[in-house]
Amino acid sequence: MASDIIREVAVGKQIVAIDGACEKFNALGLMPQVIVGDFDSVSLEGAKFWGIHQLFDDLHEHAEPYQGHHQVTIVPTKDQNLIGLTKAIRYCDQQGAESIDLVCVTGGRTDQTIGNFRALRSEYKKNRPIFLHTNHETIFFAKDERVEIKGNIGDYCGIFAFPAGKFSSRGLQYNGDNYPLEFAYSESGSNQLIEPVAHLDITGEALIIQPGQFAAQSHFRPEHL
Repeated sequence: MASDIIREVAVGKQIVAIDGACEKFNALGLMPQVIVGDFDSVSLEGAKFWGIHQLFDDLHEHAEPYQGHHQVTIVPTKDQNLIGLTKAIRYCDQQGAESIDLVCVTGGRTDQTIGNFRALRSEYKKNRPIFLHTNHETIFFAKDERVEIKGNIGDYCGIFAFPAGKFSSRGLQYNGDNYPLEFAYSESGSNQLIEPVAHLDITGEALIIQPGQFAAQSHFRPEHL
């Protein structure tokens, strides 16, 4: 992901780095307020820089948060039943987060990418949205609610079963009228906006893929590839 997207998303937000991502933030000159993880992907040099006391092999399962270097809070989470992103989201919820923006959680290992998409569903709360930002898209999960897809006329978008539901819409090239969403069989990919804002009524559960919502993402939209 381009550094200018990361910087734009981070403006005015508390930054929570997941595990080895802390070293990437350091390379960008961005200081997270919190580092969460089991520290299996943090180098010895990174641990020394951030003041992480124990890496994975030496980490106790019930280790408490502590203050690291550079005014960063270190939150050890060794529970192997949860992926790193889930741990980070739950930490944010404990701190009273009103919304959560995710960056740099796709495009690496496929198993981790799939797990991170599923975390949008498992950690869903209607009053605390989670937005996952890729280079050119913003993705979120919806359940039994009315949502909006925003962008420019002609931008691509998609509504996918996650795992099943229906949708009705206005403002899309191919609008639905209780259109069924069945995982891998009945979904709405390669749809397009015909208005700057499309309105969707979701019954059941769906994964919504909309155009990137930050200016820096516009340079990576499909028409620019």
